[in-house]
Amino acid sequence: MKSSRQIGVYYENRSLKLLQKMNYVCEKTSSKVVWIHGKPISLHADLMGCADILAIGEHDVAFVQVKFKGENTSISMKNIEAKFDKIPNVKCTCGQMIIRKIVHIWRKGDRMPEVILL
Repeated sequence: MKSSRQIGVYYENRSLKLLQKMNYVCEKTSSKVVWIHGKPISLHADLMGCADILAIGEHDVAFVQVKFKGENTSISMKNIEAKFDKIPNVKCTCGQMIIRKIVHIWRKGDRMPEVILL
């Protein structure tokens, strides 16, 4: 049985490939290894505390949070919205870049995620 982290990485990679097919340049969060009591522990932290993927397109920048909704799991949109509130809604002075806050919700067997724009 796969761990929740392995499932998360699988769906993050699927979202990453989907965004790259849409001509976004993407950067995914990475894990870092820390040593606690002589044992290596892998820690994972979201970008700016809210996003798994930063995607830069021709006219927009997207912060993407990836979630998996299994049979016994629920997704708290209030939690996600509260984390995304850390990112201000600003326009770049170097053009008309738009900052987007996106949630990809994957379900087992789906070929495409449900996409929610916040």
